[in-house]
Amino acid sequence: MMENRNNIENNVPPIPPYVFSIIDAVRRAFQFIIVERQYLARLSVPVIILQLGLSIALFMYDKDASNFTHFLILMPATVFMGWFNFSIIRLIIFGERRNNLPIKDVRFMQYRANLMKASILMFILFKAGSAVVAELAFKFSQFNRLDDTIPPLILLAIFGGGVILFWALRLFVVPLLVAVDYPIKLFLRQARGFIFSLKLFALMFLSALPSFFLLNIIAMMIIKTPSNISDTEIMLLTAVQAPFIVIISATICAASVFALKEMLGENKIIRDLGR
Repeated sequence: MMENRNNIENNVPPIPPYVFSIIDAVRRAFQFIIVERQYLARLSVPVIILQLGLSIALFMYDKDASNFTHFLILMPATVFMGWFNFSIIRLIIFGERRNNLPIKDVRFMQYRANLMKASILMFILFKAGSAVVAELAFKFSQFNRLDDTIPPLILLAIFGGGVILFWALRLFVVPLLVAVDYPIKLFLRQARGFIFSLKLFALMFLSALPSFFLLNIIAMMIIKTPSNISDTEIMLLTAVQAPFIVIISATICAASVFALKEMLGENKIIRDLGR
C-alpha cells in the first residue's frame, strides 16, 4: 500500500484544475443525495440531534457568544459531522455502507479507523480555522465602525490576508483526501494556482444555494417582525436550521468528491490507495 502511494506521488504529473465541471459535480451530488436519501437520513440522526441540542444550549448560555466559543460548544456536533462526511466520501468512492464492511478483516478495519480519525481531525482543524477567521473579521468590522480611516498598511495586510485565505479555501477538501488516503502533497501540486479555489467556491455556492433559498423562505414565515425577533422565534429557527446544516454539508461534500474524482482521474488511483 505504501509502495503504491510512493509510485503515484512520483509518477502522476500535475493536472490543471479546470478539468472538472462545476455544474456536473453539483448535478451528480444532488442525484446522489436523492438516491441515497434514506440511508443518509439514518446516518444524519445523531448529527442533527447534537447540532440542535448544542445550538439551543449555546443560545440559552450566551446569546452573544463569539464565533470561537460557538465552535467550542458545538465541537461534539463537529466531530459527528466529520464522521458523517467521511461516510459519504467512502460511500461514493467505494460503495461502503455500515452493513457491508468487512468487519472480520481486522487489518483493513484498523486502517479504515485510522483514516476516519485523521479525516475528522482535519475537518475539525478546518472548522477551527474558519471560526478564527470569522472572529477576526467581526473584530475588524467593530474596529471599522469606531474609526472610518484605515491606515494603508492595515489595508495592505487585509488584502494580503484575503488572497491567502482565498488560496487556502482548497484546504476544505483535505479531509476528503485523507478519507481515501490520497497524497495531500500530490493534490497541492495538481491544484496549483487560484483557479481551483475559484471553482471550489462556485461549487460550494451552487451546492448550498437551493437549501439556503428554502431556509430563507421558512425563516420569513417564522419571523413576523425582523426588527424585533423574539426568543421563541430564534429557538424555532434554530430547530429548523439543524437539518438544513446537515443537508448543505452533505451536498457540498458530495459535490466536492465528484469534482475531485473528475479532476484526479476516475481510475484505480484512489481505489488503490483507499483499500
